[in-house]
Amino acid sequence: MDPDWDRRFLAARELSEAVPALQAHSLGYCHDTTLALVNVVSGRADVDEVRVRLAVEIFVAAWRTASLRWTVQGGHGGRDALLNLGRVSGCDQFVGFACPSWPDPVDRRV
Repeated sequence: MDPDWDRRFLAARELSEAVPALQAHSLGYCHDTTLALVNVVSGRADVDEVRVRLAVEIFVAAWRTASLRWTVQGGHGGRDALLNLGRVSGCDQFVGFACPSWPDPVDRRV
């Protein structure tokens, strides 16, 4: 992500919340991204598709909650604050739920 990403993301979030058609587009994009991620991850032999679908849905909800909260806060703290809100919302925890054989996503050495 380029250095200006968080400013542009904040502007896009604020605009999306103010314009119903953009909000609908954003939700549709989120849905399409969710399906694509489920399809890619579910292709692994050691993965339970139901667990993957549930984990992706929860992850997306956690990320959306974090980004909406960050937007309401006016983007205070920049990208680091947004990523921290994502962690606090639980984004890091759902990969292990969906794919128990994968390394712990919190272990940054992997």
